[in-house]
Amino acid sequence: MHARYFSAHLGRFLSTDPVVASPGVPQAWNRYAYVQNNPVNWVDPRGMWPFFPLADIPLWDEITVTGELIPLPTRSYNPLTGVQGLGSFLSGRSFLNTLGFALFGATPTPAPTPTWVNPTGGCVRACDSFGCGGFGASRDGGSRRHMGTDFLATAGQDVLAPTSGTLTRAVNRVYASDPRYTGFVLSGTSGFTMKGFYVATDPSLIGTHVTAGDVLGTAQDLGLKYPGISNHVHLQIMDPTGAFIDPATVVPIPAGCP
Repeated sequence: MHARYFSAHLGRFLSTDPVVASPGVPQAWNRYAYVQNNPVNWVDPRGMWPFFPLADIPLWDEITVTGELIPLPTRSYNPLTGVQGLGSFLSGRSFLNTLGFALFGATPTPAPTPTWVNPTGGCVRACDSFGCGGFGASRDGGSRRHMGTDFLATAGQDVLAPTSGTLTRAVNRVYASDPRYTGFVLSGTSGFTMKGFYVATDPSLIGTHVTAGDVLGTAQDLGLKYPGISNHVHLQIMDPTGAFIDPATVVPIPAGCP
């Protein structure tokens, strides 16, 4: 490890975090803080990225409700504002526009209409022995919901940018206990935020602007972990207010899909 050294007496790291893990979260900009000042719920064993410590559950996937890094599925949290409760309805540009309108009577600036591309060109994953791939599908016996959509993919095929924006970072580990599966986070120019999982992302693209349809990487083989599963790429989309939306309502679905 030894990425950074921590002072238990001060409750702070002694060196700054080399990565701002969530640029939209105000606490993340305090680069001396430990897990965005929320050590009761999160951990950071590598000194680089805070996460919710559940074994073999995606760090940024289906435990979320309205944002990333949520300690409990029932809590309303917006990663762009770092606010729970009412603040979860305001994020990023929406928050600044709303504040400007309230204080100065300024007219909120509308976000540009995004262009959408199917990341794999495939249909939405139907139900198999491991579950269903549609948005809102039941998980863990109904205790949580699928907060994204699974698009069928062949292992090794190209995965495309679902819209234009900045590829802000790679997800280095989708599962806490399995380093084979990775992904990406894309901040769209239209104010939408996308997360794709089970993608070997091209590291040279991190921090660069990509256009809808550009190749981001290749689909990984989920059959190595779940023999018999319908191979897919998982896509989550948050709108400019920070709410999850069903990717299948905006991403083109091929004709003939069930």
